[in-house]
Amino acid sequence: MTIFPFSFKPNYVVFFAFAAIFLAALALPCHANSANQTNLGYPINKWVVHVVNQMGASKTLVAHCKSKDDDLGIRDVPPGNEFNWSFKENFGGTTLFWCNIHNNHQHPNFQVFWHEDETKSSWLHYRCNWKESFWVAKDDGIYIRNPPESRDELQHQWEPGW
Repeated sequence: MTIFPFSFKPNYVVFFAFAAIFLAALALPCHANSANQTNLGYPINKWVVHVVNQMGASKTLVAHCKSKDDDLGIRDVPPGNEFNWSFKENFGGTTLFWCNIHNNHQHPNFQVFWHEDETKSSWLHYRCNWKESFWVAKDDGIYIRNPPESRDELQHQWEPGW
């Protein structure tokens, strides 16, 4: 006599066992334990992007930053202040943010965050300490802060126009 009203065939038992293990693995929380904070090759870090105004006195910076999915709006950034936001990379590793920044009829349009395959390049992630990027507007252009080397690196010069 069996306790089930139907009989299990061996191949169904194996299938259900693997399905149960797979579903249990999906339900487990993902924990990162490396400086890169990735799990099974998928990004899970929380990133913070800062747009900082270090231009001369009375020069307000206007920043319009967005991704494919999120428009962060147009922000006025007074001298000595910043605009920042945080996010997590998407599961597919296609997260991309860019900004149009202008001041006094000058502007650059540029990417402030993009996914990098760590096996090929880590230019941005190195400068972000794998968590936080600082894009600094100065009188001669836009710099990215490089904390590991304690310096700012000029990336974009001001272009005429809006």
